[in-house]
Amino acid sequence: MEYTHNFSWDSSSNAGMLTRRLYDFYDINRCKVFLETGTFEGNTVQWAIDHKHFEKIYSVELLPDRYEFCRSRFSNNSDVEIILGDTTQVLGSIIEKINQPTLIYLDAHPVESVFPIIQESNIIVEKFYDLDNLFVCIDDERLFGEELKESTKQVYSQLGFVDSYVDDSMIFCKIGRAHVWTP
Repeated sequence: MEYTHNFSWDSSSNAGMLTRRLYDFYDINRCKVFLETGTFEGNTVQWAIDHKHFEKIYSVELLPDRYEFCRSRFSNNSDVEIILGDTTQVLGSIIEKINQPTLIYLDAHPVESVFPIIQESNIIVEKFYDLDNLFVCIDDERLFGEELKESTKQVYSQLGFVDSYVDDSMIFCKIGRAHVWTP
């Protein structure tokens, strides 16, 4: 069955609003790489393209029909790489290619009721070249139970990361990388 999207890119979408607010709270303009898990329809990839400061954009999608849709959608952009696969299987090899400041946007949803977030987080902290140059945004934290939220926080806090919340997302970065936002 061929996948067709049910809405067009809208910067007022949840992804658009969240990622715009990241600029209000964090120094992510220096990030040169954007890595997303859970491509869905590619709207967050489009946001990354529109902001023009990412030199490379990776996005991993588990479902073949969505992968094909997004691969076709971004086929004319050589800076975008859409990858088909399970994030827990392919994330490490992608991260090993990266040697620049990176924003990682974890948005992969559960498969068979299992969230990949802890496995993804462990892969990130094990494989990333320089944790001082890493920002991690975990979307949809409202879907996590308290135990999963606390386990996720523990992975990052042991490494000196601070956490905060923007809308429905947990944000992790090294101390000193966040700045105070005032409306």
